[in-house]
Amino acid sequence: MRLRLILVLIFLSCGGPSEPLSPEEKKLKQGQALYRTLCTSCHNIDPAREGSIGPAVADASLELLTAKVLQGTYPPGYKPARPTNMMTRIALTEDDLKALAAFLQKK
Repeated sequence: MRLRLILVLIFLSCGGPSEPLSPEEKKLKQGQALYRTLCTSCHNIDPAREGSIGPAVADASLELLTAKVLQGTYPPGYKPARPTNMMTRIALTEDDLKALAAFLQKK
């Protein structure tokens, strides 16, 4: 009986079954997971704040992410907060970059 009560309380505290995520919500969750996995070792867990090594990256555009993450450069005319070559290139897919950009632009 006690185990059943515990299970019911756990179920209720989780809110029961959830609605399926929209494509936009899935993209944001994917971007958040990528950011937390790949970026927070240098950038802050909060993309709007300076990191231990990297600058704040909230609002980073897809163009900037594509240039910096894939090629290790900056887009033409871009003025970086910290003009260094410390960032490691990361082999991400176009979908990954779009998800990361969507997440960062929501922050």
